[in-house]
Amino acid sequence: MCGIAGGNLFTTDTIKESLDDTKHRGYDAQLVYEDGDMVLGHNRLSIQDLSENANQPFTDSTGRYTIVYNGELWKSMLRYRNELEKKYDFITKNSDTELLLYMFVEYKEKCFEMLDGMFSFAIYDREEQKIWMGRDWVGRLPFYYFHRKGKLAFSSERKGLTKSLDVRNKHIKVVLPSHYYCFHIEDKRLEKVKYYSVPNRIVEEPKDEIVKNIREKIELAVDNELISDVPVCTILSGGIDSVIITYLLSKKVKNLEAFVVSNGIDEKKKDDLYYARKAAKFMNIPLNEVIIDDEYVMSNLEDTIYAVEDHKWVQVSPAVAQLPMSKAIHEKGYKVVFGGEGSDEIFGSYGHIFAWKWKDDDYHQARIDLIEKLHEKNLVRTNKAMMYGGTVELRTPFLDKNFVEYGLGIPPQYKKIDNHWKPLLREAFVGEIPEDILWRPKKTFQVGCHTDFLQDHKELMAGYFKELFDKERKSIFW
Repeated sequence: MCGIAGGNLFTTDTIKESLDDTKHRGYDAQLVYEDGDMVLGHNRLSIQDLSENANQPFTDSTGRYTIVYNGELWKSMLRYRNELEKKYDFITKNSDTELLLYMFVEYKEKCFEMLDGMFSFAIYDREEQKIWMGRDWVGRLPFYYFHRKGKLAFSSERKGLTKSLDVRNKHIKVVLPSHYYCFHIEDKRLEKVKYYSVPNRIVEEPKDEIVKNIREKIELAVDNELISDVPVCTILSGGIDSVIITYLLSKKVKNLEAFVVSNGIDEKKKDDLYYARKAAKFMNIPLNEVIIDDEYVMSNLEDTIYAVEDHKWVQVSPAVAQLPMSKAIHEKGYKVVFGGEGSDEIFGSYGHIFAWKWKDDDYHQARIDLIEKLHEKNLVRTNKAMMYGGTVELRTPFLDKNFVEYGLGIPPQYKKIDNHWKPLLREAFVGEIPEDILWRPKKTFQVGCHTDFLQDHKELMAGYFKELFDKERKSIFW
């Protein structure tokens, strides 16, 4: 996980300012590449291959291609490295950055369909004078760009463009998931191509077979994402999603530690902290409890809005708790944490979905829509919060493509059983996870950790956002 920036709008000075504005995305190295008007910059958080050879911007052995990359490629991609090492001169031991670059060199735009991981990256083709930008299929990582009057600039966060370049927030666009872009520098043209669509299909299997496949596929997803040269930990909110991920990790990771955050302690409330303690005890793993209060929440609102670049209370209320949790994770020496994000979208576990999309066809389509729009809300909010608070990379195995494709195809008839949401996911772990934890009623993160009172402070948060991101810029041109 890192921070990237670049384009022909940046200069030597402005790219460094942009990187400084997003330095929380990686403190291990900060480097800049320049070729004429093209400038690329990178803040590194080293996770795969910790050597300096893997620093970025990274250029291939011919000097033609240079990449800046934010993300991780999973274990399933290692087979390609074995093939490509026979043809290309690799200089790193196991850098996924180098693997990604040579995947592009070998397969060009076809590589986007082949990649398995979470990523946002840009590759500069010095010979053809092109910039390629790509984002993973679901958009786990934030990625923004500005394109106007023949100038292109991109960054991992909005603040990497608004401050250093005086670009107005309303002119910044999102690099869409499942897309790659090609900027033709000489004729100033930007192409956009969609390389993947979420399949619309229903699984035709008996219930018992579906439950078995859910169990197998989520375990494979967790194992696939367990690629790291640094220790990993887990978020344990006590909800079924984080419990499942933590449970599977506990079988594979020695000395696993878990983290939970709560706005206060009340032994009588059956909240996140209550269930996290029960789950940690059951799994026999240490639980790090991060306790905040209302005063902390209110005094850190502006910082939180700056971090996540959003003012909606449903996004700020989880983020204001995630920042101190990620700080605690960092202070314990971790760079990588696993979480349960994505499950609610796959299984449509939202009140408004059950209220308004209860018909089978509507419910099925609603789940697809939630996945396709996930990059607009929870995913990038959590990524920005965790990176700003502690420079911590979040991994979300529920968003493994194979698991998502299968999960979205689970017949709507199983959306609720005996008033329990996600019934088949829960059934997949019957006999392994205690019943009271397994069948805990659904609660949103902000309710579970008691920051939902922020819904009464919408105007205050909107004011902070306007001051930080919507104020008039000095530059008339942009």
